[in-house]
Order: sequence, then C-alpha cells, then structure tokens
Amino acid sequence: MQKWQKLSIIFLVSISFMFALNLFKSSRNKNRVDLSQTKFQVDYFKLDNGMEVLIIPNSRVPAVMHMLWYKVGGIDEKLGKTGLAHYLEHLMFHGTEKYAKDEMDKQVSDFGGSHNAFTSYDFTAYYQNLPKQYLEGVMDMESDRMRGLVLEEEQTKTERNIVLEERLMRRDNSPRAVLGEKIREALVGKEHPYGRPLIGYEDDIEGLTHQDALDFYNKYYFPNNTVLVLAGDITKEEVEPLIEKYYGVIPKGPELKVTMAEEVSKPLKQKVEHSDKNTSNVEIKYAYLAPDLLSVEKKHAYALSLISYLLADTKTSVLYKKLVLEEDLAISVSSSYSDMSRGQAFFEIDVVLKDPKNEEKVFQYINEALEDLRLGRLQKDNLERAKNLFLIETIYSKESYKSLAYIVGMNYTTGISLEEILNWDDNIMQVTKDDIFEAAEYVFQDEKRVIGYLLPE
Repeated sequence: MQKWQKLSIIFLVSISFMFALNLFKSSRNKNRVDLSQTKFQVDYFKLDNGMEVLIIPNSRVPAVMHMLWYKVGGIDEKLGKTGLAHYLEHLMFHGTEKYAKDEMDKQVSDFGGSHNAFTSYDFTAYYQNLPKQYLEGVMDMESDRMRGLVLEEEQTKTERNIVLEERLMRRDNSPRAVLGEKIREALVGKEHPYGRPLIGYEDDIEGLTHQDALDFYNKYYFPNNTVLVLAGDITKEEVEPLIEKYYGVIPKGPELKVTMAEEVSKPLKQKVEHSDKNTSNVEIKYAYLAPDLLSVEKKHAYALSLISYLLADTKTSVLYKKLVLEEDLAISVSSSYSDMSRGQAFFEIDVVLKDPKNEEKVFQYINEALEDLRLGRLQKDNLERAKNLFLIETIYSKESYKSLAYIVGMNYTTGISLEEILNWDDNIMQVTKDDIFEAAEYVFQDEKRVIGYLLPE
C-alpha cells in the first residue's frame, strides 16, 4: 500500500473529498493537519481458540465489512511450490458439505452485497461487504469453510489450469510484470520469498497437487492463525456473541512460528533488462533495498514514506516537475515504498522516457535529487507542507468503513502493532529534516540498487 499501501484501494466518495478539503484549509491556517479529525476507534479481543478480533465502529451507513485475514501468504511457500497460497485461495470457493460451490456467491448476491479474496506475500484475506442485517449469515458461511472445505481431486486440477491462465494474463502478457519479476530476483534472489513471483513460477504451478493444497490448508487455516476484522455499523457488544457462536467453537490448530523475511544488504545483480514487442517506450526502474516497520532499521520507515511523496508521488513532486514539466524528458515518473512487510522492503523510482537519448540526463537529475536528500538540502517549510498534503491524500480514506477494514487488517495481520497503526499519522508528522537525511543516506546507496530496463523489442 503506497500510503498505507498506501492505499491499494481508494474510495473517492464525495464525503471524503469534503473531509480532505477541510483538512487542507485547516493545514493552510495552522501549518499542520488537525490529526484529531483522523482518529478512529478499534476494539480488540481474543477468543479462547486464539482468533484475534478487531471491531471498527462506523455508523454512517447501515452496512458492514467482514474480513477474515489468514497469517499466511507467499512468504510461507517453499521454492518449488511457489503460488501455493494463491492456489488455495482459489480453492476456498469450492464449497463445504453445508454450502455447495457457488452458494456463497448466490447468497451474498441475494443479500445485495459483494465478496472476494486476495493473496499477498504476507497474508490471505477473504471479505464480504453487505447490509448489516445479513452479517450472521456470512459468519456462518465463512466460519464453515475455515475447517469444512471439501476438495475433489478433479476440481483441484481444473483450478490449477485457471491459475496458470491467470499467470499468463497477469505476468506473461505484461512487460512491466516480467521486468518486476526480474528486479525482485536481482534484489534478493529466488531463495528469498520476496524474490519470487507471488502467483508462482509456471513450472511450480503445473506441479501443484491436490495433496499440496490439503497440506497447506491443514497447516494454516485455523482460528489461531487468523484475524477477524469487522468495520461498519456495529459495536463490540452486539457482534461478540455472534463471533463466539460461529468462530469460537472451532478448535485451534498447531502453534505456528511467524515466517520473517531475511534482510538483505546487497543485491545479487545491479542491472537487469527485458525486451518486449508490447512496449514502445524505454522504461527505467531504480529499485533499492529498504527497511520496513518490522526491520531492525525501522526508524527510517516513516521518513521513507515521506521521501516517496517528495520525490515522485504527485505532479508537484521534485522529479515529476523536473523530468516531466520542466525538462520534458519523461512521459511519467512515479515512486513507491511500503513500510508494511515482514522485515524487507523496497523503494522504487519508475521513469518512462520520451526518448532513449534522455537516459543520461534523467539519471543525472535523479542522482541530484537523491543527493539533496542525503545532504539534508530540504527546507523545513517544504517538509511541513509535504507532510500536510501527504496526510490529506491518505487519511481521508479512513472515512470509509471498507477502507478502514483493509488498512487495519492488512497492517495488523502482517505483524504491525495496533498502537503503531493508530499512531501512524502522528509518527508521520514527527518526521524531521534529520530523519529524512538519515533515511536517504541509509537507503540510496549504489550498492543497494538494481536498475531495470524495459526496452522495445
């Protein structure tokens, strides 16, 4: 989540726009965003079987987001079995003895709701968004498939072919995805879980079996490996009995040690290329090894979030203004950084060149911008303005109960404390010029960088 990953789902509703506008006016008058307007409530409790529950009341609409987060993802796979977490996500929709395949689709649709699932390196999540009065029915279905999934061997083979087709569409037909895969391998290597494609390698997917799926399910899909997040027009008092009724009766599973990513100090390669007939412009990606909120050097995480914003995250950012607006060297410039992963992150700057001859000048301007940060050439007023605008663009998403469920669940399931999640805005506002300087000096070193080139064939 660039900006609370940050945020990969953006709910741009009119009330959020007005909220952001008010914050902007407030920040202009006070030179600082009023963070009291961004606070939200989270109620926490834990069932006897180990399931953790987070309740986020929001009474603006009579609806509820029900999200079940499993603490398992691509980071928990072994080389040779890549893509297994995502494969099992597909299979979780194949029904139970109580609810046949597609029954959840039908019922949630009849409720007037929606549901889906997604897999990341650090978690797998299943969610339903629906009117409040149908929450109990969804809990019944979701809790039933936690331990009641029925898998037939022929179905698992069919689903495996669907996943293979998905890889073809997502990766093999996307030049950027291919380059991204090569860059990750260059940064940390295939032996590292973050160095492998989340959807899996083609040969690995073809080799996944019915037994692989069952073994993975029977290891990770237990209540003590989950976080239930409910957000919307509910309170802890009214939903706790339902949670006990449907989830509290499920026996706990084996105790699992959380998989952490090994921190890498230097990339395996410093340059990779991919040529493709489906691309017409030269694209260059500068990728750096970086810490996150679970790293030893976590102190740099908040500064790096701001640096991404300062460099190339908006049309007012340093590199966008220089390379696109002033010098006309690039079609687009962007940057990305997520402070949320299990111990190893990446900071990336992406440039699409107008002309391949521009590469040397682009490289020069990027180096100058990074050097300015490393040497502390940043005006305090500019930093304060960046903080305000950065938070305005991110915190208004908290007005949406759906977005809050996503933000809180994703961070907490990855391993970030509830206190850190609730204080994220405050921690951003506390970043100093020295913090920016130290983070830039720590990350933006040539020996920590991979340069990737996407070239027309």
